[in-house]
Amino acid sequence: MKAALTIFRRELGAYFNAPMAYVVAIATMLLNSSLYVLDLWVVGQVSMRSFFDWASWTICLIVPAITMRSWAEDRKGGTYELLLTFPMRSLDLVLGKFLAALVFFAFCLSGSLVIPFVLEAVSTPGLGPEWGAIGAAYLGTMLAAALLVALGLFVSGLCRDQIEAFIVTTVLALALKLVGFGPVAAQIESALPWLGNFLRESVSFSVPLGRFARGIVDFGDVLFFLTWTAAFLVLNGLGLEGRARRGAGRLHAATIALGIPVAALLAGLWLGFGLPRLDLTADKIYTVSDAAVEVLQTVPEEKPVRVKLYFSPKDEMPTAMRTLERDVLDKLEAFQRRAGGGLLVDVVHLHADDAILRAIQESRADMLGTEEGEGDEERGAVEEQLVHEGVVPFRVRSGGLTGSETKVVYAALTLSQGASRKEIVPQVTPGSLPGLERELVTRVYRLVNDARPVVGLLAPIERMDIDPQQMQLLSQLGIPLNQMPQEQDDYRYLAAILGENDQYELRRLRPGDESPLPEDLDTLVVVRPEGLPERMQWEIERFLHEGGNVILAVQAFDSGLRQTRMGAGMALMPVDAGVDGILGPAGLSVPQEMVLAPESFPPPVTVDFRWIYELSAADFDPSTSLGNGVGGFMLMEASSPVRVDQAKVDELGLEVKTVLHAPEGSWTREVPSFQPPADLNEPRPAEDGLALAVLARGQFPAPAETPPAWPPAGPGAPPQSDEAPVEMTAA
Repeated sequence: MKAALTIFRRELGAYFNAPMAYVVAIATMLLNSSLYVLDLWVVGQVSMRSFFDWASWTICLIVPAITMRSWAEDRKGGTYELLLTFPMRSLDLVLGKFLAALVFFAFCLSGSLVIPFVLEAVSTPGLGPEWGAIGAAYLGTMLAAALLVALGLFVSGLCRDQIEAFIVTTVLALALKLVGFGPVAAQIESALPWLGNFLRESVSFSVPLGRFARGIVDFGDVLFFLTWTAAFLVLNGLGLEGRARRGAGRLHAATIALGIPVAALLAGLWLGFGLPRLDLTADKIYTVSDAAVEVLQTVPEEKPVRVKLYFSPKDEMPTAMRTLERDVLDKLEAFQRRAGGGLLVDVVHLHADDAILRAIQESRADMLGTEEGEGDEERGAVEEQLVHEGVVPFRVRSGGLTGSETKVVYAALTLSQGASRKEIVPQVTPGSLPGLERELVTRVYRLVNDARPVVGLLAPIERMDIDPQQMQLLSQLGIPLNQMPQEQDDYRYLAAILGENDQYELRRLRPGDESPLPEDLDTLVVVRPEGLPERMQWEIERFLHEGGNVILAVQAFDSGLRQTRMGAGMALMPVDAGVDGILGPAGLSVPQEMVLAPESFPPPVTVDFRWIYELSAADFDPSTSLGNGVGGFMLMEASSPVRVDQAKVDELGLEVKTVLHAPEGSWTREVPSFQPPADLNEPRPAEDGLALAVLARGQFPAPAETPPAWPPAGPGAPPQSDEAPVEMTAA
């Protein structure tokens, strides 16, 4: 290793002593930065993604310029044979030159390190660059550069002239880049089956480097780059070892012919192992939740779900949607990886102008009573079919360099399984990306399963008692009393959300219903369970024990305004959450406590309550379907904490995961009765790991064998029985 360091210092000094090296360094900085700045002004996003997209191309030109003189210059200057006579191994020579070239490239790339700090300085607080994703992209760029440096050294060792080495290395680097593109791989695949996908997955560095640029560090990708780098270095060293031997040329050619396919197979093997990966994006947007994986893995490989993207070309998109197709494909790539062959993705580019022109011609033909030409019918057949399926262009307005712009574009998804079953996401926008997982997984579930999920909503419905005098007044005004609403459902909007788009079969349940939960229920949503009858609690316990899904929305305190001599004041009231009988046996509880945060939200103007604060995406666990893709939002009258009895949970074998954390530095205190005390907002010692929501999975304890009786239907009525009523027939 000491000999390799000696060669490293010699070669690195030679780089910095040559004027051409500074030309290469300055060209690298200017080329990468100028191309990125153009994209930055057009797209208007605080992101370095396009910088690394351009860098993946520029390294194919910069690295060959760095490595072209490595061995070719020694040959031309007559120092090649002198190097071989040094008392050191050929591997030391190769490693020394490799490290020197890689360090010089890192010096050239270091000029871009100022960019993320500038972005941080000019961006809105809290919306700066994603440092984790930037770090992953720099790591991927250095790994790709290491591969190309090893390739450049290998080629330089085969060439006698540095210009020849530059041209050959550049052509090979660009070829390794291009065979990773889907259209190129598809063309190769059509000519030579299996070869296109093999080159794309095992040879090209485009796909692995693209994952690094997105902020994903996949250990399979790391091993991919290291395998190819080691392979070229070993081949370079073997070439040096055999220079003085008879028949070295044939032996070296045979080694190359055998070594490169072995390296390709080994590199593809690492990617196929499904090694761990790290999602370093701020919102973990490429992390697929465990619940989504369970649904995706139910799709059979012999009958996959095909996802087809209908997008306008990039140059026809408005400024804010230029990267939308790329972002959607990146998200779908994460789904494909976890689906295990059950998900296929295609992209179709459509011109919205064609659809508009077709609509104008049809309207004109209808007005004139004429028929369109045969050519027009053929051209519009695709648009007509898509309109019939629900895929239509839509109008988008966004800001650009010259002001606001309005365009009509295609941006839709269709999911199909077979020829007859199809689901559609009619509009995809940048704002819908966080919820794309829910949209896709819900539709995949509906395609795979014939029956829609049945969801029950158990929430209070208040009875409206109208004052008799008001009833008399309404009657005199001619308003029919039988048309007046008798009940008020404060959760009707929640029911509308659950039932929108016909995604679920919704059952609206009442806490006072005197009947068991429906047998075909898949999920039960319980809102404000305080005051639930004991029998309904027993029904929920039975449903949980039998494997049903239950979502409990509870809070152990309530707040409201009260009239005081000084005006309006705030009142706090402890509330029995009504879930002790349901959660207690499982080791969970919601005490009569309230969570207070270090900073209230909004900033104190006239009101400053520590139980009103903001939650960010970092407070959610993205590995669950409940927390995946959730952005920051304001939480009013924050919830009570969820306590976990870990010993009880371990005894039952339950898996409990915190879905939502309280903000860092939060604490709890008992809910005061009625009037908030003066010291309510005073900070207290922070409680680590304070949970606002948890997800518990496993076998829940069984309820009591004998169910409680249903409550009486009215004053003095006897308890209800589960026995079927006796039918009487008149003779």
